[in-house]
Amino acid sequence: MSESNPKWVNDLKKVHDQLAIDESFKAELRCRLVQEGSTFEQTSHTRSKPKPRYWAWATAAAAVAAIVLLWSMLAEPAAPRVYAADLKAELRFDTVQQLGQEPSVSAAIHGDTTYYAVPGQGVYMQRGLSYERIAQGDATAIAISPTGKQLAYVSGHELFVWNAETKQTKLVIAAPSATVKLAAPVWSTDESKLAYERHEPAAGTIWEAQLKTGEQRFITKGAAPSYIPHAEKLMYDRAGRIYTKNLDSGKDELWAEGHSPAVSPDGSYVLYVRAAADSLQLEDAWIADLDRTTEQQVTHNEPTDAWENGELKEGAKQPYFTLQNLSWSNDGKEIALYQVTETNSTRRQLVRYMLSVHELAPEQVVGRAIEALIYRDERYAHSFFRYDPGYLKGTSPRQVGYTILNKSVDSKGKAVVTAAIDYSYQDPYYAVEKKQFTLTKSKDGYKIDEMKEMGSIRIADWSGEIVTTTEAEQKGDLIFKLEQVPQDDGWKNEGFANLVYRESASGKKIWFLVKQRQGEQSRLRLMSYEWNQGSFEKFGWLAGAEHSSMMILDGNGERAAIDVTREDNRADIAILSIDGTDTAPMYLSDKLQGPNYEEMGTRLWDGSMLSFYISVDGRDFFFKYNAAQ
Repeated sequence: MSESNPKWVNDLKKVHDQLAIDESFKAELRCRLVQEGSTFEQTSHTRSKPKPRYWAWATAAAAVAAIVLLWSMLAEPAAPRVYAADLKAELRFDTVQQLGQEPSVSAAIHGDTTYYAVPGQGVYMQRGLSYERIAQGDATAIAISPTGKQLAYVSGHELFVWNAETKQTKLVIAAPSATVKLAAPVWSTDESKLAYERHEPAAGTIWEAQLKTGEQRFITKGAAPSYIPHAEKLMYDRAGRIYTKNLDSGKDELWAEGHSPAVSPDGSYVLYVRAAADSLQLEDAWIADLDRTTEQQVTHNEPTDAWENGELKEGAKQPYFTLQNLSWSNDGKEIALYQVTETNSTRRQLVRYMLSVHELAPEQVVGRAIEALIYRDERYAHSFFRYDPGYLKGTSPRQVGYTILNKSVDSKGKAVVTAAIDYSYQDPYYAVEKKQFTLTKSKDGYKIDEMKEMGSIRIADWSGEIVTTTEAEQKGDLIFKLEQVPQDDGWKNEGFANLVYRESASGKKIWFLVKQRQGEQSRLRLMSYEWNQGSFEKFGWLAGAEHSSMMILDGNGERAAIDVTREDNRADIAILSIDGTDTAPMYLSDKLQGPNYEEMGTRLWDGSMLSFYISVDGRDFFFKYNAAQ
């Protein structure tokens, strides 16, 4: 960020900006300077009386030139233009826990706040560790204003505006009849107007409403309106083509083939849908410069088995998805869209991409591929490979974490990355597989050319014994027994719960939960076992807990996150500090703000940041909690 200019620089700018440009004066000045120079050459050897008028002209010219030159040197250079083709779109995984079960149909993003429109339920707002339903009803479309102070949403045949500061809702538009439905609201840059669709029996039309006066006017036939910022223009689609309409003159200009245009907040880019010129007309999202200088494909559709009336249509193919409701975040750094797949049911997925100009390094590509599997998106994990790697996603056990162990370059100039991938599930079981990835770079960045197994270890509870196991689930070497685990005074160790295994330069270590009971009371105690030394260490405990379904450790081994069922049979996540003391757990349910949830589960540690989800009214909300704060 640049520092503010000194006062004298700002004063100089004012002088520069206030200088009137007099072309006749400039011409006369240029002429007189030339004449003065010529006269000086002719009389330079002759002493004569100076002519003050010429020196006045020269002094004025020098002052003007000095101001212009100095200001040009001080002015900050314009930032280089970033073309659409140079943007890097990186998928966000943390949007839904079970892919295809997204109940919302429209999303709006402003800063750290996300709004969701859910038909039959209303509008939800998520910010930080809070979530709430801000409007009830049959919400089908939403749009956040540029400042984030107002949210427009459609419910039934009416369009409402919710004020984020007063929390009040106002009806601003009602459909003229019960046969007309409203859709696709979009804000003007100054927030004084809303453009929207009317779905009428004869055709779809676009209208504009003045919010202050309530006046409405017809714009054109078409759909998907999107204002072009700082210009009296609107983009829209009609019959498979995208147009730009001048709102002052009413003139239309063809922009491109496609539909569903969404202009970026700064007016630089257009996110839109374009169909391929093939028999299936596979739809994909593209980002283009507003002036169509460059563009790039964002999604990558593909053919899949066709369905008809809930039954597979033998020998036929259909697109894997169609695209709906494209949108931008207010800062232009994120895009969102919905992928809809039709089989024997309708599956919907909200897909969000972060935009930047930075290319992923080889180790980041490997990390993102593993993270896609942790977030249960195998299809996206495959996009990081240059070949079909086959089935990757674990189920029981599943991927829960990873560590990049090494990165190098081989003799052929290819990048080589070694990673340890962690697997676990609700039974006392933990596995670590080491894999070597070879990558090469192309115009699309680094892609994985080869994945090679480099060894693995599996540890499990075998009837009260922690042992190694084989890939065929055969019992291996004994590590320690339950009766070897130290007991707390008055408590009895009754069995093992979840495990975590780590290797480091200092040796091998196992963290585990042991089930303890004292009369009618139960709890889970966190402990560790130094494999090389054969010693145990106690940490904190979870009072009243009898069952845990998952435990994951952060990368530094400083904290454990545990999916636990508490005494009231409520799902929760306990975070225990691993610092050698009996610290009390912190429960994430105490940090959340919102209505009761049905489900909660961990997903991934990223440093001290824990990603986790909850389920509310059939929708998953993902959160990030910074355990270091």
